[in-house]
Amino acid sequence: MISTSMIDHSDQVLVCLGELCTSVDYSDVTFLVQNEQIPAHRAILAARSEYFRALLYGGLKESNQSKITLDVSSTAFKQLLRYIYTGSSELKDMEVDDILTLLGLVHQYGITAFVKAISDYLYGVLTVANVFTIADEARLLDLAELADKCYEFMDGNACSVIKHDSLSNLSFDTLVMVLGRERFKHIEEIEIFQAVHKRCQNNDVAEGEKKFLYEKVQYSAIPRNNLLQIVRPTSVVNSEHLLNIISIQDGIGLHPYQPPPGKTLLPVTEPAKCTVCRSYRKEEEPCTKTMEFIFTGSDRPVQTAIFCKESQSSRMFSGEMDLKFLFATFFALLAAAMGQTPVNSVESVESAESAASNSASNES
Repeated sequence: MISTSMIDHSDQVLVCLGELCTSVDYSDVTFLVQNEQIPAHRAILAARSEYFRALLYGGLKESNQSKITLDVSSTAFKQLLRYIYTGSSELKDMEVDDILTLLGLVHQYGITAFVKAISDYLYGVLTVANVFTIADEARLLDLAELADKCYEFMDGNACSVIKHDSLSNLSFDTLVMVLGRERFKHIEEIEIFQAVHKRCQNNDVAEGEKKFLYEKVQYSAIPRNNLLQIVRPTSVVNSEHLLNIISIQDGIGLHPYQPPPGKTLLPVTEPAKCTVCRSYRKEEEPCTKTMEFIFTGSDRPVQTAIFCKESQSSRMFSGEMDLKFLFATFFALLAAAMGQTPVNSVESVESAESAASNSASNES
């Protein structure tokens, strides 16, 4: 038999302390938590936690009370007591929301070793479905290391997390931080818009926050068919802004419209004065709410079609008024904006005019 000078029966002590946890035996204080009475022992709590030391022996009114009411989760509080009495806690069978409730309580009571242990566990269970929830809690509790782990996970799974429904419940501040991360700047802009729109629709978001979030979207980087089929129906972007976005795309070569052979579509411009609706106005005052489209062809001089959004009227310049040419131009532009291959509308109109002229000659 080998003799040893070290006698270690600490495991038996932990077993005995574990038996005392939430037991009425020798208890000298009772906590009232969510209508549940939970017995405890002042000396053990004070020895293990500065929070309870101040609460039970710091001269506060609770120092002289045998029953103390706490506004916390009873499940989380009993988990906390189990850790205080035994130094252990089983997390694997708990839901993430319950673990985060426990984390908040442990952080409130200043038990830093337990906070670190819970954070380490959460690192290993991060998923696309829970990363936003955990990141929000980490940011709220100012747990920088846990928050950074969440952001790293988001960066590695950006395309998946941006589409997940849990983003709808993400706090405004965390969402702004996520969208500003370098990795999220490389996601398709239409996906950023859809995420922001879902977040604004599913929450009681202040108008100022909505405006800020929608302005984070780079609309000019969204393909034209998505602008018309996804963005436009939401009414987030009005018609005037949508036209401006399309003009910017044309000006910088993003998602360009390809005109029919022999035709050239020049960039959209904003004229200084409105020469369209002046006959509808009381005075010859300028109107800035116009959009100018210039269409040229090898077989006809430059034609300028100006559509005034204020008076909802149009006017053709550089030659006689040619309504057919105006409508052909407009529909060609509309087809291009919708991402469709435009019909050579101008040539179709010209063919129709020629056919009509020949028919009239034959009749005469």
